[in-house]
Amino acid sequence: SGATCTTDTLQILGDTSCIAYYKMSDATDESGNYDGTPTNVNFNVAGKFGNAGEFNGSSSKITSLVPKSSDQSFSFWTNHGSQSNSAATYFGYSNSGSNGFFAVQVSSGNISILYWNGSTYARNTSTINIADNNWHHVVVTTSGNVFNIYIDGNTTPAYTTTLSGFTHASRSDLQISYETPDGSSSYFNGKIDNVRIFNKALSS
Repeated sequence: SGATCTTDTLQILGDTSCIAYYKMSDATDESGNYDGTPTNVNFNVAGKFGNAGEFNGSSSKITSLVPKSSDQSFSFWTNHGSQSNSAATYFGYSNSGSNGFFAVQVSSGNISILYWNGSTYARNTSTINIADNNWHHVVVTTSGNVFNIYIDGNTTPAYTTTLSGFTHASRSDLQISYETPDGSSSYFNGKIDNVRIFNKALSS
């Protein structure tokens, strides 16, 4: 997790753990398994590498069928300023009121994890603020109910949290830049590039 992603190789770790890779020149998954469906995403903007997806904060999103598992990792580059929404989503799984839902968001500039613990929505908010209009590399790993967040190639997690009462449920409804589990708007406003999803919790 501590190494920033700079190559376009699908299996960057030399195994088969990368189950989806979006270069963000469009919504194509380079693995050929989980092509996304974009809505109002501008792919004609400069990214960290090549083009990026630019999301407008009001209607932009990418929906795919990437499955969720109890051990998983998400790697991406992002560039944004302050958000018009109090909590805007980098990525998340849809929720129908059952436990097992979570989303990684930026809440008042800080990275946060929103989740459903079986009875209520809860949010764990870090002190990590990357809303500075610069590119940042983010890796989020989950192993059971333990989440780690790595920033900009540091091998020490910038944030670790254990989600109280959280258990994973089988889902296949990933969305990039959008999730409304509690009925509030959570569209992301900014750029996202080079999204990789792994079916294991990456080590530092």
